[in-house]
Amino acid sequence: MNEYLVIAISLVSWSLSAILDSERDTIQYKPFKAWSSSKWWLEQNYLVRRLLMQSQSQWWVKPLYYLVKYPFSFLNNGWHFCKSSSLILLILPFAIINPYFDWYLFVIAFYIYYGIIFNISYDY
Repeated sequence: MNEYLVIAISLVSWSLSAILDSERDTIQYKPFKAWSSSKWWLEQNYLVRRLLMQSQSQWWVKPLYYLVKYPFSFLNNGWHFCKSSSLILLILPFAIINPYFDWYLFVIAFYIYYGIIFNISYDY
């Protein structure tokens, strides 16, 4: 791959990562300045809380709760969406130049590995 193209992709990717990272801080510390004022974007653990308010007798609540809490945590709220997107954009240039995996497999593997390590250290 052309080295100038790799540099351009890297700079754009890292810039977008930084912008999303700054939006996370905005959501946390200055929510009135956030990109969106929706409940999903601003409230902490929005989808998890909504699922916990559902009747626990419905069969789909527990599996959906697990999915939103762990592998699809980026759907939980705006903060988690920005965090996950920022991480993906941060490693994307490394995924593109990695000679061992296709770039999308590298991104998926990194996201899974990062999530496992995060949850082990956060939950225990």
